[in-house]
Amino acid sequence: MKIKKLPRFFLLTLIFPAILSASKITEVGVKNFRNSVESVIIHNNRVLLVKRSAHCKVAPNVWNVPAGKVKYLESTHDAVIRETSEETTLEVSVVKLLAETAFTIKSGDQDAYRNMFTYLVEVKYPDQVVQIDEEHSEYVWVNREELSSSEYDSMLPRLKETILDAFEYSKKKTLNEDISLKHVTHFKQSQNELKIRVAGVLKHDNQLLMCKPCGCNFFILPGGKIKLFEDSKSALKRELLEELGLEVEVGDLVTVIEDFYEFDHRMVHEIGFYYDVKLPGFTDPSLLTRQTNSNLDGEEFQWIPFEVLTKSELRPRYLLEFAIGKSSTFKNLIKK
Repeated sequence: MKIKKLPRFFLLTLIFPAILSASKITEVGVKNFRNSVESVIIHNNRVLLVKRSAHCKVAPNVWNVPAGKVKYLESTHDAVIRETSEETTLEVSVVKLLAETAFTIKSGDQDAYRNMFTYLVEVKYPDQVVQIDEEHSEYVWVNREELSSSEYDSMLPRLKETILDAFEYSKKKTLNEDISLKHVTHFKQSQNELKIRVAGVLKHDNQLLMCKPCGCNFFILPGGKIKLFEDSKSALKRELLEELGLEVEVGDLVTVIEDFYEFDHRMVHEIGFYYDVKLPGFTDPSLLTRQTNSNLDGEEFQWIPFEVLTKSELRPRYLLEFAIGKSSTFKNLIKK
C-alpha cells in the first residue's frame, strides 16, 4: 500500500494549534481564564502596595500587590517568586499560602476569569530597594491602620481582607520568634525590651558615617543586632555587608555602653559594642550615595562632617567623644 506524503502546510495546521494550546494551558476551557498569583510582602509591620499604571488593560489605576499569571508547567510557588522579582526587583521566599479564590474582573470591555493564589512572602535581604516595572506607576509601604484609608479604596475588598489576615499571622509569627531562643539577644516582654547591639565607627576625611532610623529625628551608628552564638565582630561585619554592601575590617573595641531609655512607649535596656572600622581601599564617600535612599528597614545613611557633629542628635550621646577621637581610652559606660 502506498502512503501519500502529506503537504507540509497541512502538517503545520495540525501541530500549531496543539503547541499554542500547550503554551496557554492556564487559559484552556474558558475564554480569558488564567491561574494567577499575588504576593503579600510584609516587612517591619508594613505591606508593599503597588498602583497599576493608567495604560494597563486590566485594573488601570488600581492599588494592588505584586501579581501576575502562572506560566505553563510553572508551580504557583515559583510563579509568585518570579512575579515579585519582575515587578519589584525584590528577592523573596514564600512563607505560606494565604488564600485561593476565583473571581471575575473586567479586561477592557470583556470579563476576565481568575483563579488566584495569594501568598505571604518575606524579603531575603534587608538592604534591597524596590524598583517597580512599567506596569505600575507608584508604590508605598503601609501599616495595618493606613490600609483602611480611602486612598486605597480601589483595591479589591477580598484582597484587603487577605492582607489583614496576613498582618495577623505575621504578628503571631513575630511574637513567637521574639520569645524563641534564636532571638534571645533581642527580647521583648510587655512594655520592656532588652537589646544587644553592635555598631561601627566609620570615619573618612573628617566625616562620620551615621544612620537615621525610619521616622526618627536622631542618628545612630551603623550596625545591628547580634545573633545567638555570633561574636560581636562577626556580627558587625555581617550587618555592614547587609546594610551597605561593604566588606570592612573591624578594629579595636572602642567602648561598651549600657544605655537605659524610653523609645516608642517602651523602656529599653540596650547593651552596645562599638568598634573602630576601616574601609580598605575606600577613597570616595560618594560611592555610598545610593545608600542614602531608604532601604527596606527605612534607614538612611549620611556622612556628617566632624564640625557639625555636635549639632547632630547622635544616640547614645556619649559616643561623640569616641567618634571624633577626643577619647582614646577604652571605657565601659553605664548610663541610666
